[in-house]
Amino acid sequence: MEDMASRSAVMVGRSVELSLLLEAFERSTQGSAQVAVVTGEAGIGKTRLVRELVDRLPGNTVLAWGHAVPLAGDELPYGVAGDLLRSLVREVDVEVVREALGAGARALGPLVPRLVEDADAALDRLALFTASQELLVDVSARTPVVLVVEDAHWADTSSLDLIRFWARTVTRGSIFVVVTSREAQTDGLAEVLSDLRRLPHATSVELRTLSEEALDSHIRLLDPEVGHTRLAEIRRLSEGIPLYVEELVAAGQGPGAAVSSVRADLSARLRTLPEDVAALLRLAALHRGPFSTSSLASVSGSDSDQVATAIDIGVSAQLLEEVGGVWQFHHELLRLAALESMAPSARDRGHQAWADVLAGSRRAVDLISAADHLETLGASMEALEARMAAAQAVWNLGTSMEAANQWRKALVLARQLPRDESAREHDDILGAWALAGGTWIDVRELVLRDEAPVEPGSLRGLYYRLARYPASIWSLGDHCEAPTLEEYREALSRLHEEQPSLLAYVTGVVVLQGMWLQERFDAFPETIQVVAELAETLPDRYTNARVALAEFRLIGMVGEEQDAARRKLVEENVRDSVDRDVHSRVWAHTTAAYELTRQGDLTGALVHVHQCYQLIPSPEADRLWSIASEHGSGIALMTGDWDEVLRLAADPLAGPDRYHQWARKWRAGLVQAWRDQEVSLSTAEELRGDMDAVESPPHDFPDVVEAAFLAAREPARARALVAWHLSRPDRTLIFDPSNGPPFGDAWALAAELAWRDPTSDEDYRSRVRRGAQDAAQATTLGGLWVREVEAHLARASGEDSSDAWQRAVAGWDDLPAPYRSAGCRLRWAEVLLGEDERERAEVLLDSALTSAEALRARPLGDEIRSLAGRARLRLPGHTPERTGMGPLTAREQEVLELLVQGKTNDQIGSALFMSPRTASVHVSHILAKLGASNRTEVAAIAHRLGLIG
Repeated sequence: MEDMASRSAVMVGRSVELSLLLEAFERSTQGSAQVAVVTGEAGIGKTRLVRELVDRLPGNTVLAWGHAVPLAGDELPYGVAGDLLRSLVREVDVEVVREALGAGARALGPLVPRLVEDADAALDRLALFTASQELLVDVSARTPVVLVVEDAHWADTSSLDLIRFWARTVTRGSIFVVVTSREAQTDGLAEVLSDLRRLPHATSVELRTLSEEALDSHIRLLDPEVGHTRLAEIRRLSEGIPLYVEELVAAGQGPGAAVSSVRADLSARLRTLPEDVAALLRLAALHRGPFSTSSLASVSGSDSDQVATAIDIGVSAQLLEEVGGVWQFHHELLRLAALESMAPSARDRGHQAWADVLAGSRRAVDLISAADHLETLGASMEALEARMAAAQAVWNLGTSMEAANQWRKALVLARQLPRDESAREHDDILGAWALAGGTWIDVRELVLRDEAPVEPGSLRGLYYRLARYPASIWSLGDHCEAPTLEEYREALSRLHEEQPSLLAYVTGVVVLQGMWLQERFDAFPETIQVVAELAETLPDRYTNARVALAEFRLIGMVGEEQDAARRKLVEENVRDSVDRDVHSRVWAHTTAAYELTRQGDLTGALVHVHQCYQLIPSPEADRLWSIASEHGSGIALMTGDWDEVLRLAADPLAGPDRYHQWARKWRAGLVQAWRDQEVSLSTAEELRGDMDAVESPPHDFPDVVEAAFLAAREPARARALVAWHLSRPDRTLIFDPSNGPPFGDAWALAAELAWRDPTSDEDYRSRVRRGAQDAAQATTLGGLWVREVEAHLARASGEDSSDAWQRAVAGWDDLPAPYRSAGCRLRWAEVLLGEDERERAEVLLDSALTSAEALRARPLGDEIRSLAGRARLRLPGHTPERTGMGPLTAREQEVLELLVQGKTNDQIGSALFMSPRTASVHVSHILAKLGASNRTEVAAIAHRLGLIG
């Protein structure tokens, strides 16, 4: 069972490469000789791939192997070629070879002694080339032949010349030459491999490290019970090399648990080096990341030339490699092998030396490494201060998630120190970690699990008690009861009495967060004043505190009359952040983007979004990228840049913020639904899968995607999905009126379904109206959504109005929002046609179809064309009307589709803008052309003839 699991695992991720080899072999069996060059680093799976090929060859295939091996002395002439020829003769049989070559068999005697009696004869190079060529031509004419040259990087020069001669001259016959090699280390080998690859009948296969998905499959096939932590460790140490994966899985738990054949081989490479070189490389191995010549010289106290020489030797021994002007071990296992041979005392001295050198750097990555080195030596104030310096350096770059990780490590370290030594730092670290991590997102790891260190009556205890509520809300699952307003007032009184500190400031921020979530905006001014006074006492390194307060001031300024003041505050905030750290500037631009979107200035908002993209140095490590990209996604959806919506949703650097990931994917689902792509339903299922692990997830995200896709197909089902969320007593994200403009598309869809589904009732329409109006109060942009919502609801109530749709179109044109405008133009045109204003309707439909085609919004475009066709309107420059099918005209085809739905003549006439009498005439023509005696027969015949779906 183990052998089978290993066998299956070996070929994970190599199906394409195996197919290339099998296809080449198949071409060789058709008489066209083939050559394949398989390259890749040690352990990558070259031999395993070839053996998998061999296992799939037909039984009549003659298979010969030539193995190259590293020799300590001079190379053995024709060593590999001799091994290959001896293998071939064994497979074919000595007598068959003698008969085929006759006297020429003597030329092979020096390499294949069994062929001749006088094996000591001198080797004739020309005769060898000729006789071996004739042998291959003769054998391959009768049966498929596969020659495998293993590890050509160790092959002797004379063998490589002979193999290259065969590949060039034996071009007919069922022969397949397969050469495996590491990448060329010498000019001679490089020339041979290049020459072979250029042959017209050659196939080049380069094996690379396994993808993360294939790597995980490989590991799980070898060890089905592997845990997540162990999986990640094997993934990291193996670096995608299959052989290393197998050795690590076989080794058991822990990166240093096994002295495997691979690890022993790696250690042996070090032992072959001069001791002074090995000592320098061991010192370099203490450092996890790349290192420079100068840094290793500083750490070791050695001369730079001496270090440069040692590095050159390490590169030649395939221990080190150059990456962007610095050096690193070729594989992580090589580094660990070097560490294993290092004495403990030497390790400690080395860690301290590395920390001393790196601590003087200004680069965040160096400060993190310095803290790592010191922490390896144990808990100390020096290690704590180094970790705090690293956290602050990362924070200043704007990568908040990594900063939170560094603060978390500092907090753990501080707890290991005596209380009297670290009390002040402990409080400072806790507050800084909360601030760096975004408080409600990262602190929940402690807050929700009751793992926070709390002293009765302490400020820290107050902080955790108040943080529990926003932490529970923003983990998207209600876990605790909200504090009362009286509790918040008591907390503010307490903060008045406290000595100003970072912890006091973030406690005040938690109060603001709680009030915000409970919409107690009337208490904001007083609270902001208290927190602002605390922020003024903070060190300059926490300048972002003032940026955060600006955001809370905006939250408290509600009502359209406040728009000018809000915009002024945003502009001041952006100007004030210019000389601050990256994180503060990103927050300022993010806040500005949200506010300008709220006010309908999408162009201005997009400028600030792009500023965020430029400022955030590490999107995958920072939740601010997630926030900024979610703003960008919303703007792109409105303005019609739908490809950007899809790109942002699929971006692998999507950031760690779950809520904003969902919002981006939700918008991508809408785009797919509006473009009529089935994948939108897959998007809905993917969203549901993402949310399954979350308590009380916002399932309105996937439901609205599905409803948008089903709106025109199955309106009753689509409305049921939306209605369920509207009837829930607890708010959900999309249908929470406090979310306002980001989710207006959902409210417009809810209103549209009120008339698309004729079973909708007044209760449903009232819920949509109230919710949309409440959402509109949070934003000036919301008024535009209300115009469209009211127009849809008026249609559902039988009070369709040309003026209502005209107001909606005017609003979306001013924004501009091309998809929403095109949809409202279509509805306006429908009303105008009912009023017999055909010319105005034609102009509207022409404009709407132009937008729909530009957006590739097929369902909307089809609906516009259908209306124009039924009304007999011409839309020049667009896709022409469809023609009829079979014996029917295009107009009769339209009547037929309504006829088989059971529509009466009156209903057909109303739908197609014709009189009932004209509809009756068309029905009569259809009956006659199809040979049907009644309407029931028409449906059966139309289905049988394929005239309808």
